[in-house]
Amino acid sequence: MILQEYYNQILNKYKTKKYKLLRFNDKPLPTVREPHLEAQHFMMFEYMEDWKDDRRFDIFDYIVRPNNLDINFTDIKFDDFLKFLSKIKIK
Repeated sequence: MILQEYYNQILNKYKTKKYKLLRFNDKPLPTVREPHLEAQHFMMFEYMEDWKDDRRFDIFDYIVRPNNLDINFTDIKFDDFLKFLSKIKIK
């Protein structure tokens, strides 16, 4: 599945510290960041960005953007994306 491949690539970038932190406001950053949760947030942010949904800046205070990773979510249906996110959610 393509979404699982994207997710794995994101986690690998985080593991190898190939990312940058993008802040959207002055709220304090969390002291501990969970890679799996950050990857989910990044994927949600990117999905919204590809679909031109500017609410992403209201939802996220920051994201951890992997370097040199181009993900195109425009061919992925929202239902499929939501099913994937629910499958990988942290309990």
